[in-house]
Amino acid sequence: MRKLKIIEDVTGEYRDKGSRFIAYAKSVESEEEIKAFIGELRKTQSNAQHWCYAWRLGSEGKKYRSNDDGEPSGTAGRPILTVIDQKNLSNIVVVVIRYFGGTLLGVRGLIDAYQGAAKAALDNAKTIIIPDLKWKCWKLSYDRLSELQAALNEFGLKPTKLTYGQNDVRCEFLLDEEIMSALEKRFSSIFGISPCEIEDNKI
Repeated sequence: MRKLKIIEDVTGEYRDKGSRFIAYAKSVESEEEIKAFIGELRKTQSNAQHWCYAWRLGSEGKKYRSNDDGEPSGTAGRPILTVIDQKNLSNIVVVVIRYFGGTLLGVRGLIDAYQGAAKAALDNAKTIIIPDLKWKCWKLSYDRLSELQAALNEFGLKPTKLTYGQNDVRCEFLLDEEIMSALEKRFSSIFGISPCEIEDNKI
């Protein structure tokens, strides 16, 4: 099943025995964005006792992590990740901050609270399907760059990455399969070349 992503930031809240659990969910594309988002919440919500989180990245959701941030092991990050997976989401980070109310909730209570806050946020989220993007690259000599640009203009594309070597230029693209197939045919007919080796699906 294709993964989904949220199209706007959402929040949700869960309360139990005086403790407040506030979830912040954000669409992200990289671990750098995730770190920045968590860091910003630590600054703006500096009076909270915990900033627990979980995230998934990639069109297939292969990269993920969860963190309990001082709560008993398995009571915060993993429950948040469970909600993310129940919603079939990726390219997302969910941070749940806790304001302690003075009463211990126990393991079951914490799991319910962190799941409840994450669910309260994600139940309100609008989603779209994440395109199944793949990496491909071609190597061209410098004297054919103008032909490359003309071909790309037909598709309204730009290379995701250009690497200039001594004798050639390596052009990398991150595209969905339909556009990729059309681009391969076009490059094959113009340049008579096939894609070069590249790590598949870098995300």
